Amino acid sequence: MKIRVEKGSLLAAIQDNGRYGTRAAGTSPGGALDMVSLHLANLLVQNRPEEGTLEIGGSGLSLSVPAGLTLALTGAHRQVLLDGKALPFYRPVYIRRKGTLLFGKALRGRVTYLAVAGGYSLPLSCPGRTFAEGDEYAIGRIIPSQAAFVGRMERCAEPDDSFVTVPWSIDGDFVFPDGPVRVVESHAESAVPESSRATFFRSSYLLSSRSDRRLYPLEGIKLEPGKGSLLAPVPLRFGSIQVRENGDPVIFMPDGDTVGCGSLIGQVILADLPRVAQCRPGEMLTFQPIYQTQAEECLARQQAYVKQLKAKIEEALQRRV
Repeated sequence: MKIRVEKGSLLAAIQDNGRYGTRAAGTSPGGALDMVSLHLANLLVQNRPEEGTLEIGGSGLSLSVPAGLTLALTGAHRQVLLDGKALPFYRPVYIRRKGTLLFGKALRGRVTYLAVAGGYSLPLSCPGRTFAEGDEYAIGRIIPSQAAFVGRMERCAEPDDSFVTVPWSIDGDFVFPDGPVRVVESHAESAVPESSRATFFRSSYLLSSRSDRRLYPLEGIKLEPGKGSLLAPVPLRFGSIQVRENGDPVIFMPDGDTVGCGSLIGQVILADLPRVAQCRPGEMLTFQPIYQTQAEECLARQQAYVKQLKAKIEEALQRRV
């Protein structure tokens, strides 16, 4: 079973949890922009949460999908058509007839995730490669529980159905919360002056059209870098907020540098990284400083909610459709 790329996109690539433990060598870990949506997509098709999925960041991608495929869509809401029929998000979908998937423009959010039961059968070096026209991607073998689900879906289908889905869905929109992005401040020697930090946290910033998987530049009031920040190297990771030499703040993303010379404002908390990743160019962002203990509590609540969703998905998938 294979998926064939009919029309490629530079903004579509297989992404997983990333390659951690390589920062000391100057290599960014990469991985999905929105790790929560990736995990939810995999849970909906009974894959391992960290299984590689297709991350789609633009419109126009066209895929030929085979009959017998089970898939799930999460993350940014966009129109996804199977031979002209819209597919639902946040629920498993069983493809009964070979067809063409067409991905439209995102209506909310930035990146969409397409998980397939069995996963994409790729070598370890492949994640991050963009989908080019003519490429073919094999689908891995499904496990017995996935096969049993497919059987139940097929039995409830009507003869003319090109796809079948379930009568339930999960709520994954918690990755799009309102309010400010929460940040744990940096108090290192090269951190920005107190006056610049205060300016940053009371101001609104526009996400630049130059944002990508490396950097999310912010446009707004310029800030003063910290003393000695142009000389002292600082470690960087996904969510680090740094002030550049020109006074512009930037947020580092999964493919960003691992070390840089410049002032750190702080670190976006782990629970808010999906929300930042899903911001589109032109959106306004505000930021709020919180303590590390509060950041840990926020992450614990998010993880507990995802755990509840996982239990609900597993229970629902065992029911008769």
